[in-house]
Amino acid sequence: VDVIWQEDTSNVTMVQRAIRADDSIDRSQTLTLRYRGQMIELSPSSPAFSMGRDAANALVVDSEWVSRIHASIEFKNGHYMLADHSTNATYVQFTGDEELRVHRDEVHLRKSGSVSLGQSIAAASADIVYFQCG
Repeated sequence: VDVIWQEDTSNVTMVQRAIRADDSIDRSQTLTLRYRGQMIELSPSSPAFSMGRDAANALVVDSEWVSRIHASIEFKNGHYMLADHSTNATYVQFTGDEELRVHRDEVHLRKSGSVSLGQSIAAASADIVYFQCG
């Protein structure tokens, strides 16, 4: 008589390696901003980047159309997202595309283009923030 013993594994916990959701994100991705001779480079690990009229912002844009805390840029889910927090909206134009009006919403920044806080890009010639991804 052959007896085959099998170990009871019904009460054994199997531990597997946990994978974070952001492990697949390309951390070498950068976003370069240019404004009035300043050049700012953001990386995926950069904190949220705020723009507005208040001196506490990372980028101060002193214009009557700009809110104190007007907009912010943050790296989320593998993309740089611009969020508008203002009264007068934020205008985004991707190179070669038409201008978008973003008000109390977010837009995914891609490739390159320009951002105007509070007024259309055509009307804000001196206060335009230029961006370049990658």
